[in-house]
Amino acid sequence: MLGCKRRCIIIILALLLIYLFISYAQQSRFCVPSKPNPEPDPSYRPLSTPRIITSTGNKKVNKLKGKRNENRLVGENNNLEKAYLRLTTFPRKEDVRPLEVLVQSLAHIKTKYIREEDFSWANEQLKSVRQDITVQGIRSPFTLEVYETHARILLEHGDLNEFNQCQTMIRSLSEGSNISPEGRDSAGDLGAWSTATCDSDMSQQPLCQSEEAGDEFRGYAILYALVRNSWSELKTELSRTRSVLLQSKTKAKCSRNQHLESSSWHALNVVTAVSENDYRTFFRLYESAPHMSGKIDFKNIGDGYLVL
Repeated sequence: MLGCKRRCIIIILALLLIYLFISYAQQSRFCVPSKPNPEPDPSYRPLSTPRIITSTGNKKVNKLKGKRNENRLVGENNNLEKAYLRLTTFPRKEDVRPLEVLVQSLAHIKTKYIREEDFSWANEQLKSVRQDITVQGIRSPFTLEVYETHARILLEHGDLNEFNQCQTMIRSLSEGSNISPEGRDSAGDLGAWSTATCDSDMSQQPLCQSEEAGDEFRGYAILYALVRNSWSELKTELSRTRSVLLQSKTKAKCSRNQHLESSSWHALNVVTAVSENDYRTFFRLYESAPHMSGKIDFKNIGDGYLVL
């Protein structure tokens, strides 16, 4: 009997020691040693904390920008006319015209187009100018002038697809959005050469479009969406145009005749006439369309509208 009791006691003690050992081992796994608080890691930044750029960081950014400016392509070609070719390799400076030559080239294209009205030639030359602007990362009021000129010529000859590409680029430049210049391959200005090689600063600062040109292209955007039966795009354009008109300080001072001459007001009235099936007003607005609005071919707009 005594031997059995001793054995039971020994087994119980052994089990108790094993339990205590296991408990101690588990606690030691999560035990944090008492050490002084370490210094904060300067590279650590919580997601909710904005990044703070130090003077050293600014120097690095300026250095990178300086390198980009040094590597930016500057053309050396002095020809006013140049055939448009899609790029398959990185452009050479001997084949690209600098800004001063491009300004002269645009004036030459306008003069010759007014005199001869050769759309194919003007379209090719303006594409070539756009290509030279893009590969050099030129972002200035001249860039807006080139796209506006090309958009008007395309609209005059009914090329709505190319017109929409120019219109999209004009909005990107004037609003400072992050759309890469000629980012869509269908524009054809860069071909296989990626627009990522251009300076990314091109899509940061918005360019100021003149009040008249801004009003003109807002009207084009509304009519383009109406012709394409793109109702979601039309809703966006209407909202944007109405907000601009409401913010305009001259709205209350404008007379009725000035309202009718405005491209934005004209386009809004066209949409109203279409929605209300007002044939008389619709054809009257078509006959009095400002700028190039009358060149847009309104076919089968709404229910039964047809302009020959």
